[in-house]
Amino acid sequence: MSQIQPQQLIAGANAPLPTDHISIRILSQSAVDCAAYRLTTDGKVRGDGDMIFYGQTRSDDGSVSFRGHDSDGFFDINLPAQPANIEKIALAFSSAQPLAQVGDVDIQVLQGSQVLMTCQLSAAGRNEKAIILAECYRRQGSWKFRFIAQGFEGGLKPLSEHFGVEIADEAPAQSPVQDQSQGQAQPINTQRPINTQKAGSAKQARRRQFLQLLQIRQLT
Repeated sequence: MSQIQPQQLIAGANAPLPTDHISIRILSQSAVDCAAYRLTTDGKVRGDGDMIFYGQTRSDDGSVSFRGHDSDGFFDINLPAQPANIEKIALAFSSAQPLAQVGDVDIQVLQGSQVLMTCQLSAAGRNEKAIILAECYRRQGSWKFRFIAQGFEGGLKPLSEHFGVEIADEAPAQSPVQDQSQGQAQPINTQRPINTQKAGSAKQARRRQFLQLLQIRQLT
């Protein structure tokens, strides 16, 4: 029996998805920080539970989860279980290095062990440090997948702000007692545990320092 060949998508192209569980695999030649953002009709996250990444590997309802590591990661997505007000699930990554140094990135869309679609993000001449790779989105009652490959030269900060995530300009001063009446959203913990196999690089140190500034709250 001949195996069905996966569909190859170029940037901007889209294809229908099965209305079922799918996995999206992100393969890179260097370590990157992958994230998925569940978005409403205004293109923003609703809150902490809509961002899935190494520091929070499941959405608040468990319908999107992350597994793997920083050069071979999987997002497992239960499409029928997505809340009615979630219109898109954007998939992105950031790195301390520009894409040209990270190298080409491959994306696979799988249903079980079968690869349905493949996309390749070419690194040649790309200086961005953050990329929106693709998105799953609703269209007339069904789900579709689009390969985007949109970059942000500023890295994590403009990428996160694009999805309604606020990045503080400076790390907030820490005090022993916080006034809980202020109603401020608590920062999500985005500090990556040290990987002893890859620890010690200046790149990781800068990334950990910067990620400490990340906090999610719903924009009004």
